[in-house]
Amino acid sequence: MPHSAYIRKSRKDIEAEQQGAGETLARHRRILLELARRNGHVIDQIYEEIVSGDSIAERAMMQQLLADVQAGKWSGVYVYEVERLARGDTIDQGIVAQTFQYSGTLIITPQRTFNPANEADSEYFEFGLFMSRREYNTTKRRLMAGRWASHNEGKYLGSRDPFGYQRYKLPGQKGWSLRIVPEQAKLVRWAADVYLHGRDVVDPLTGQTTHEPVGAQIIANEFNAMGVTTTLGNQWTANGVRHMLQWPGYIGKVQWFQRETKVAIVDGQRQKSRPVSDKYSLQDGLHEPILDQSTWDQLQATFAGRKKGAVNTGRKVMSPLNGLVKCSECGKAMIRTPMYGHLAGIDYLKCSTVGCPTSSAPLADVESLILQTLQEWVTWVETDAWPTEYGDSSNQHTEDMRVAAQKHLDDLHKRRLRLMELLEQEIYDIPTYSQRNTALSEEIARAQSAIDALPPPQQDRRSRITALLPQLKALLQAYSSDLPPADRNALLFTVLDKVIYTKTRRCFRNENPIDHVGIELFPKSL
Repeated sequence: MPHSAYIRKSRKDIEAEQQGAGETLARHRRILLELARRNGHVIDQIYEEIVSGDSIAERAMMQQLLADVQAGKWSGVYVYEVERLARGDTIDQGIVAQTFQYSGTLIITPQRTFNPANEADSEYFEFGLFMSRREYNTTKRRLMAGRWASHNEGKYLGSRDPFGYQRYKLPGQKGWSLRIVPEQAKLVRWAADVYLHGRDVVDPLTGQTTHEPVGAQIIANEFNAMGVTTTLGNQWTANGVRHMLQWPGYIGKVQWFQRETKVAIVDGQRQKSRPVSDKYSLQDGLHEPILDQSTWDQLQATFAGRKKGAVNTGRKVMSPLNGLVKCSECGKAMIRTPMYGHLAGIDYLKCSTVGCPTSSAPLADVESLILQTLQEWVTWVETDAWPTEYGDSSNQHTEDMRVAAQKHLDDLHKRRLRLMELLEQEIYDIPTYSQRNTALSEEIARAQSAIDALPPPQQDRRSRITALLPQLKALLQAYSSDLPPADRNALLFTVLDKVIYTKTRRCFRNENPIDHVGIELFPKSL
């Protein structure tokens, strides 16, 4: 029967590592794999949690484990101690306990094996979770008191470097502060200056100089063009720039409890929000400021004056292709964009990802191209004159592909079993096993995704189109440019799941953009 292992690092482990103990995840992984080998079990999957979240909602691997346990995927789960599974509130503890109990999945630890069907084991398991919660609350209160004291002393409490600064450990004492990174600090000052005062731009054709205002998106574009990334290595966005220029750390301040997590139960589901906290505190920090107080005050006043109104979630659908057309390069939705200048009054279809190489085209032309393809579908069905890619052999070809893909997946699972055998025979050490098991798991996931992407048996694109013939005829008869965009959008979704849009060439003014557009329509399954 298949077994898995769950490994999570706690705050207690982090403190032990700082005092010289070994790396926790590797040590626990080694102990559990050796225990499985002694029990004659193969560990088919290891769930490693590298975050230490309070609740299940913050622990992605725990969510995946519970979903797999509920689906009956595992007969047993190896864990270093039961407390690693849940330390959240009683709701989280109940979810974990019931998931294992109802699925009949064993919990195997180095100390003992818990059978959720056994009443004594079930009570002992629930008691362990309760004690874990008490220990967590005690530790949390102690840590919060220490962080509050550090904040009052002007120490930096963030876990990563803010742009413009580098964290450093304060010598001879607990806590951290910030030192300026000169190159990044110059960019912060430049961004603040142009956001407040704009910049002069020289027209390369006329040589005339004009003054233009500069917003957050222009600053983000300039940073990205220079190859400057955020401290996380990501590209800059307008929201990232706004957040940066509103951070009080640039005037030498440290903040605490800016937002507080609130949890409410709505319709039986836990919902979280992070409103501005009434416990918010701003103190003078130990670090040197990058911006002066006057500049920062002007920035905040400017931001307040440029605030956007609330998003109207009930706005009308303005595009007949809303949510239907996806970009072939990034997979994001193509959106309606009104044009200006010599194209004023024309709506274009544009990828919603900033910097995506996909080029836009007139929305009406793409809509016409989709309708033309739908009319071709009707002709193919009625005349039985299908293109080669929709031929009679398509079903058999798909099934052959499925058989080959399944054989490849079965071979990968056999290799995983062999990998565990090599570990049991001590031919592989733990790091080698972990590295190869991770690579093999990724390959298995890709193979499974390839199988999932194949059309289901007897439901290839040709059979789907044939089954949709009545809906296609009704759509083409009812479809009219006089209909509101929302109605046209609803009609298209009756026969289509999605449309993939391809166009990476940017056209000149004397070219017709639609001539370089490729679309692939995916019929809806009935």
